Amino acid sequence: MFGIRTSVIVALLSLLINGASAAGCGSGKGPQQPGQDNRAGNKNAPPTRTPGGNENAGSDLKILTQGAYNSVSESFVAVARDVETYKELRRLDDNLPILDADAFSRAAVVAAFLGQRRSGGFGVEITRATDGTIRIRETTPPPGSMSTQALTTPYKIVSVPLENERPLRLELDKTWREGVRPYKVSSGEFTMSGGFAGRSENMRLEGSITVMRHANLATFIFDLKGTGAAKPRELKEAATGIVQAGGELRLARFNAGSLVEPPANLLEANGQFTNNESDLMLTFASLPSNIADGFQGRGRLAATATGPPPPKRALNRESVM
Repeated sequence: MFGIRTSVIVALLSLLINGASAAGCGSGKGPQQPGQDNRAGNKNAPPTRTPGGNENAGSDLKILTQGAYNSVSESFVAVARDVETYKELRRLDDNLPILDADAFSRAAVVAAFLGQRRSGGFGVEITRATDGTIRIRETTPPPGSMSTQALTTPYKIVSVPLENERPLRLELDKTWREGVRPYKVSSGEFTMSGGFAGRSENMRLEGSITVMRHANLATFIFDLKGTGAAKPRELKEAATGIVQAGGELRLARFNAGSLVEPPANLLEANGQFTNNESDLMLTFASLPSNIADGFQGRGRLAATATGPPPPKRALNRESVM
């Protein structure tokens, strides 16, 4: 009898010990840590989106914002290289982050607005070529693909690293080329001076400028040559400025190309559109620099439009039906 009671007591103790162990190990998972994502077991959880990623922007371009809907209904490209111009750009999309002046010593912001499209599936691609040129092109939905049947206004805005504040050149596809107005320089002059020897070079400015307009923003794509100097010089650069109601305009900061010897070769420009923006005048001046014995530049030009303003292409809802 004593042996039976002992066996029963041992069996009960074994059951109690095994039960406590099962309660501690149960699911095989420890308690969820604070902030741990449980989306794997929740199929209804919304997907996450990381802003400012580099998807489809090229290896060194950072997407600041992008989407299918924006207030800009015509094709337009902006290049912000200073805080004031960037503030005006942020009026077009308040999802853009706030940037200070120091950010523009290392990069420029390029914004490409596609304009209205009849449906979804359209987009903007921005890449950088091996020579540093920024290429902007429209992407279209594949044949037979399903997309929303509503007006869209796709856009993309990226930050472009610029080593030593180099010039920024654009290569636009047909969509944006149709939105520019061409100007030809009718007269112009530029003087570069400074350096250890205090030399000076005078040159004539020749060439063309293409201009894109939206609201109070104007983007200038310079293709200028300085002739008559000791060596050929040029200005191939893109920058956006602010235009006032009376036609006065200001380009606060852009690269001078080879019109001014580096390293202190940043310019500002002030000017005026007249005659319904058919005529353009600009004056150039080097921005202040802390570099001793650096070169400075100063000049002016007058240009006349060689084509009419681009036609408006924005659709309305009735045209989609």
